Amino acid sequence: MELMYSSTYGIGNMMASSALMMKVEAIRKTLKVCSGSGYGKIEIEFDSLKVVQMLSGQRQPDADVEGIIYDVLMLTQTV
Repeated sequence: MELMYSSTYGIGNMMASSALMMKVEAIRKTLKVCSGSGYGKIEIEFDSLKVVQMLSGQRQPDADVEGIIYDVLMLTQTV
């Protein structure tokens, strides 16, 4: 959880052109770390309804985060 918050608030070298992109990128980074650490099951809580809807297929992803959303969905299949 600390990684997600530290990335969201700009600690480190994470850069994005929008708050939405930063939120989705934080999820992707968290999943990559968890995947590489061998976790079998991960539960992520999130406070952005828009992001939740994009990840669940209820909403078309915005163009600027579509690639990141795709990566997140692929990572969820490997974790």
